[in-house]
Amino acid sequence: MKSIKEIIKLHQKNGFVRQISRSLSLPRSTITNYVQKYKTSGFIHKDIADLDDESIYQRLLPQKRKIIQK
Repeated sequence: MKSIKEIIKLHQKNGFVRQISRSLSLPRSTITNYVQKYKTSGFIHKDIADLDDESIYQRLLPQKRKIIQK
């Protein structure tokens, strides 16, 4: 699983998808997808600070998680 919390933290720090992609060795499309989901979710960093990545993933992409679990 990708570190969603780390992606969000780095995006808030510098906002450069390309830099985040290189530093985490993840595709830019993955970074962009998570950042867009985070922005449209209405959550703020404080809302997810104490959550693990699985919990964050379920909140940002609930429909995708249900499909994967079947």
